[in-house]
Amino acid sequence: GLGDIGVGVMAWLNIIGILILFFMGKPAIKALEDYEAQRKAGVENYTFDPEALGIKNANFWSSKNK
Repeated sequence: GLGDIGVGVMAWLNIIGILILFFMGKPAIKALEDYEAQRKAGVENYTFDPEALGIKNANFWSSKNK
């Protein structure tokens, strides 16, 4: 019984997390679309430029790309 409850709670947490990413994860969707466009263009070394995608507060990637 207790294991079933734990699995059920984890399933609901995963569903809530997926919904949050889907509705509030605009930067993730932008990054995915940029990756797919680079892949379709045949780019060998994929790059992630958050400023070009309009993604704010990506300090790590902004400093890494310089």
